[in-house]
Amino acid sequence: MTDEAKLPIYLETETESNVRLYERFGFKTLEEMNLPVIHQPMWTMLREVKIDE
Repeated sequence: MTDEAKLPIYLETETESNVRLYERFGFKTLEEMNLPVIHQPMWTMLREVKIDE
């Protein structure tokens, strides 16, 4: 649906194994950080609009 609407998809994950899964679907890591206070790793990811050729 997002491709039809020409919208990118943004997501956040706190599970490192999810990063590889999302990369298989075209997501790229924007930032890897460590959340303060709880010391939890987090990745922000983006998948640009897929343009069918």
